[in-house]
Amino acid sequence: MRRSVSFAGVLAGIFAFASTTLNASGAGGGSTASSDTPADRLAYLIGTWNCSIKLTPAGSPAVVNHGVWTFTKSQSDTIHAHWAAPGYEADDYYGYDAKTKTYWLAGVDTQGVLGSQTSKDDVTFTGSFVAGGVSSPDRDIVTRPTPSRFNDLSEVETKGAWSKAADMECIKT
Repeated sequence: MRRSVSFAGVLAGIFAFASTTLNASGAGGGSTASSDTPADRLAYLIGTWNCSIKLTPAGSPAVVNHGVWTFTKSQSDTIHAHWAAPGYEADDYYGYDAKTKTYWLAGVDTQGVLGSQTSKDDVTFTGSFVAGGVSSPDRDIVTRPTPSRFNDLSEVETKGAWSKAADMECIKT
């Protein structure tokens, strides 16, 4: 089964995901935003990011792909992300539920892969994706070493063991 690029970042972010803000020490960590609207908490994502993603398909050698991730404000205080790479596209939505203090994301790609994840700490996102009618657990660990760069380590669970699916670095343009 081929792993979707859209959920290798939060997606992947990423989606992605990619909702980590810098703490006072400059390392990735919990949000320091004072607002509870997703648009405010995730505003640093808005813009264009050039990404390099090292995919590690099961049983195959790793390959490196490049793409552009564009984030824009969307309706209902959410963030829309569009991923574009040669032969591949994906769209994701990111949000924050103030009542449950949970970050969420959901998306689909041009290969028909659907996925969603949630996070309480805006660093580790867990959920699942469906590809070819088969659902698989996945998680993304997002770090933000500088305001203009984030990294996303994406893992998938198979038979109770986690393995790396992708490692992505994005730089804001």
